[in-house]
Amino acid sequence: MNFHSNTPSKSSRQRRRALEKTQSQLNCDDHMIEYIHHGGTDAAIYSWVEKAKKRLNDEIELFNAAVDSLTSNQVHDIADVNRLLEHAESQMIAMSDSASSRLAYAIDQAKTAQKSVIAFKLQHGITRPPLKTDMVNNTALLFTTTIFEGAANAVFFLSGGIVSGFAEALGFGVSIAGVSTVLSALIGGNTFSKYWNAGKNTPREHSPSIRTKRVVARICAVGTGFSIAALLGFAAIVRTTGDPGNLSLNSDVLSAVFSDYQSYMLMAVGTAFAILNWRTGLGLTGDPIPGYSEASKAFDTSIDEIDDVRENALDDIEDVFEDASDELNDVLDDWASEKADRENEHDALRKDQHALLAAISNFEDALKARIAEENNLSDIMGGHRAVPADLQIGLSDKLRERVYAVPDVNNEASQQNEHAAHDAVQSAMMLLNETHKNAVSKVLNAARFPDASPSYSQDNLHDAPLF
Repeated sequence: MNFHSNTPSKSSRQRRRALEKTQSQLNCDDHMIEYIHHGGTDAAIYSWVEKAKKRLNDEIELFNAAVDSLTSNQVHDIADVNRLLEHAESQMIAMSDSASSRLAYAIDQAKTAQKSVIAFKLQHGITRPPLKTDMVNNTALLFTTTIFEGAANAVFFLSGGIVSGFAEALGFGVSIAGVSTVLSALIGGNTFSKYWNAGKNTPREHSPSIRTKRVVARICAVGTGFSIAALLGFAAIVRTTGDPGNLSLNSDVLSAVFSDYQSYMLMAVGTAFAILNWRTGLGLTGDPIPGYSEASKAFDTSIDEIDDVRENALDDIEDVFEDASDELNDVLDDWASEKADRENEHDALRKDQHALLAAISNFEDALKARIAEENNLSDIMGGHRAVPADLQIGLSDKLRERVYAVPDVNNEASQQNEHAAHDAVQSAMMLLNETHKNAVSKVLNAARFPDASPSYSQDNLHDAPLF
């Protein structure tokens, strides 16, 4: 990229040094005059003229080449603008087409997953969204409740006098609490109760296995509840009788248990913790209804895929658009810098032109002086004219004619070209904006998920997938 600078260009400085050297050589002349005064011939002047002509011609060629370069650089090339626009447009169109294809597939997957979720909700009589659970937090909660229940049990056993100290009582209490937690949370809640209403709305001819699973789960859940009750009851008996080996259920023992406030409280606290752990176990690894979290997760994953494809495509399209816009603006900046450079070069060439013409004039004056000096010397010495007086005639004019005129860099043609180039960039900007807008719209339209959900009812549930 060219940058505007008021410092003379390298080529201008080189031309200036060459002209200064030529000027110093034209003004040299002590040795030449001394040579002429001591009997030199006209060959010395002819040699000096040829050398001066060669130096001046070289400077003229260098100057003319710089003028030609200045003239050729006045035209803005808009081919790069068109190539940049075509490349950016093709990229954005390709990105929007690719994203639309991927979004169409993702939406089909989402629709299929959505149908599965709706069918699942009908088959299991669900009207709520799936519950979001955290297995780590639920596990920590079960561990905490087990410790608290064990500590409460330890207090009850310690007051019954069947243990020698709190450590032994805590061991008994935590053991009973641990067994109760496993029965209530892992077996009752997380294994059997989850299937309590499984598939109760499934069409009759399609659901024998689901109904069997539901009945078995209900029986096992009730059995687990009785097991927890029996565990707590035997713990109360042991605490009341003070004899772990005596688990008889005669009326005297039961009367003693229910007449002992702390034994009664041991069963009540154990029941409360069992209910809490049972509910926690229902959502230990997901929604309490088995399969609901998985069905919903498939739909959520499809929606996430749609969002990811849409956002990535929009980001990529935006990157291409911004890069192309920056490059078009850079083109305008480059052209402005080039214009400033041409104006600086124009000013430098005008100075060089004046210096070059001055050097030619100096050459002409020096040549006249040398011819006059030589001829005067010849006359004094009574010799012939050493150098023809017309040697310089036409020579300086020919040199001047070869010096190019410095063109105006802000002439009408240049301004027309500049306006046309700027119009081309503005037009490219408008086309780029339009393509960007169309590409973004295409992606957004392709990513729009239909609001209408597929509907199943008891009448057409036969068409729904079974779980």
